[in-house]
Amino acid sequence: MGVGQLNEMICIYCLEDKPKSGFINGEHVIPRSLGIYKKNLVLHNIVCDDCNKYFGDSLENHLARDSHAGIARYRFGIRPKRSPKYSRMVFNIERGHELEGLFVEPSYPFGGRENDIEIVDQVKLFHKGENKYHAFLLVKVPNKEELEKLGYDLVEHEIRVYGNIEDIVAQLKTRGIELNTIVKTGPITRPDAPIPVKVVGRIDRTIARAISKICFNYFAYFFRHFLLQPDFNGIRKFIRFDYGDLDDYFLVSNKPLNVTDLRTRKIIFPGHIIFIERLGDAIVGNISLFSAIARLSYRITLCDRYSGLWFPLKMGSYFDPKYKIITPLHPLKSIR
Repeated sequence: MGVGQLNEMICIYCLEDKPKSGFINGEHVIPRSLGIYKKNLVLHNIVCDDCNKYFGDSLENHLARDSHAGIARYRFGIRPKRSPKYSRMVFNIERGHELEGLFVEPSYPFGGRENDIEIVDQVKLFHKGENKYHAFLLVKVPNKEELEKLGYDLVEHEIRVYGNIEDIVAQLKTRGIELNTIVKTGPITRPDAPIPVKVVGRIDRTIARAISKICFNYFAYFFRHFLLQPDFNGIRKFIRFDYGDLDDYFLVSNKPLNVTDLRTRKIIFPGHIIFIERLGDAIVGNISLFSAIARLSYRITLCDRYSGLWFPLKMGSYFDPKYKIITPLHPLKSIR
């Protein structure tokens, strides 16, 4: 090995040999947008600058701004740098409320609130067949002819407007809808009473890869050299290069992970849980982000068939974003 080669290192994601100066010295296992801790788990000099930049631009920003975890972080006072624009998340006021069906978006809470919501620009149109109003986001209002074919009455019933009236009127005119009927402006101020909101989210490949990266980072923190083996090339390519079948690596459950203390009871913690285990020849990661709030968990197949020497493996950590403490999960407690 030449002298120059001694200063080269291998990135655990792209597997390229690069000079030490091309590596980031501080890749956090959990993205800082989801919590910063008193003693963070940080990867040093094993993720290159190119991969780190790619992850920040293409994966982590989406996870922090357009996912269940991105909303849950508000509860812990984690403020976004800019207002998110949601394409994977839909928020509607639940049935039974006077504002039923309206589209809202979460906003950073002020004044001691747990969560705030804002009503976005939209209209409510009356459907003759169902004898009720339906809400449409302004950007998704069909043109006049299509609305009439779908059974909406634009003449005899009022068109209810919520948000910036001038912008809405201008946009509706481009769709052939003239507001020659009564226009009713809905409330746009934050009410004092809690409002029930239904949240529907789409977990696509981008969000799945961002979550898988957290598990990969966690395993790398303890077993860096294991991850350089070809057995882990599948999950590596899935995360870094968007290669492979999603179902081979990522499974979502609508149940959060919980920790069972054998002396007490089942506990669902509000923060993040990560644990790695052997399942036969496979090595899998299990993760729940803001477990008790988002109430989702994910199983990541890091390796479906490990070819090295067999060794027992069951380890995990709890990340508490409130007290900013990371706690190892000891054998005393089991994770389900």
